[in-house]
Amino acid sequence: MRTLWRDEDGAWRTTLRGRQVLADPRINKGTAFGDSERRDLGLTGLIPAAHFTLDDQVARVYGQYQHQPDDLARNVTLNALHDRNEVLFYRLLTGHLSEMLRSSTRPRSGRRSSTTAMSTGAPAGSTFPWTTRN
Repeated sequence: MRTLWRDEDGAWRTTLRGRQVLADPRINKGTAFGDSERRDLGLTGLIPAAHFTLDDQVARVYGQYQHQPDDLARNVTLNALHDRNEVLFYRLLTGHLSEMLRSSTRPRSGRRSSTTAMSTGAPAGSTFPWTTRN
């Protein structure tokens, strides 16, 4: 049985409820869920009562991203966001694409490879053909 799908109108539909919704990064909107969504999805009491729009959340996460000390820390921040909330991750990425691609594709020292083994996230990423590089 399907638990998550997209309708013809492009909207996500789900049979998931409560913590299952929050555990699925494809549909987790964090505090951007409205009152009716919270009620329908069984999220009341599982997330803070305050409502923050996706734009509010993007501004907060972008501030966290900017305060990271180096490209590696920024990359770790983005990966962690992607693992818990794809909705917010892609909204942030589309608003700051060129900046974030620059910091995520710069050559790194051996420090990156030594920390990669500690990562427990699922493999993910973006691949761009060499011909599209500027």
